[in-house]
Formats: sequence, C-alpha cells, structure tokens
Amino acid sequence: MDCMTRRTFLGSATAASGAFYLGNTLGCGTPAPEKPVTKKTRSHPLDGIEREDIKITDIKVTPLCYVPPDKKYMWLTGNNITWKTEAAPCEVFTNKGIVGIGEGSPYAGAQLIKKYAEEVIKPALIG
Repeated sequence: MDCMTRRTFLGSATAASGAFYLGNTLGCGTPAPEKPVTKKTRSHPLDGIEREDIKITDIKVTPLCYVPPDKKYMWLTGNNITWKTEAAPCEVFTNKGIVGIGEGSPYAGAQLIKKYAEEVIKPALIG
C-alpha cells in the first residue's frame, strides 16, 4: 500500500473540492485509464477508479426562519441584537438515488438563496 504524504493529500483534497465547481461534468461516463495508475502517474484523485454515470436530477432548497414567539430577541451580544435566525438547507438529488445535503449562508436571506439556486445554480447543474 502506497503511503500518501501530507502534500499529496492536500493537493488531492484541493482538486476534489475544485471538482464541486465543475458540477456534474466531472468524470461522468469517463472510463478508467488504460495504463495502471501509480503514485507517480496520478494527476487526479479519481484516476484509476471506474466512474459511474451519475447525473444531478433535482436541487431543492428549503428556506427556514425562526422568530421567538414573544417577538423579542433571541440573544444579545454587545450592541448586536439577534431577533430571528434563518437557514437554507439544500438537497441535491441524483439519478442513482444519492442525496447530498448542504446549506448556504443565509446572510442575504433564505428566500434569496432559494431564488438564486432555482434560477442560476439548478439550470447549470441538472443533466
């Protein structure tokens, strides 16, 4: 078994996280390389692995908002008063039944994240 160095691991992790931005185009239907992949010939973390033809079929964002029932504040931090909290959990569905879950930063508002996901991100990733 080859030992992976910290440098190789960090390089692989960087490439894998960059793959997220490529959407569903990364390796879908790409056969494994013909030559055996070794530590020295590996150029991508998934080299040498047979890749499945997985496609994103749907993206669902559920905006959530909580305001305390007494309509006061939730907590105080110095001069900062927090009177409500929001979240925007996101589910990504695939044709293989795999569901990924994440969350966007709700600073702009959960409804805005949902709108952006449906109008911009969803059309770019589905298929």
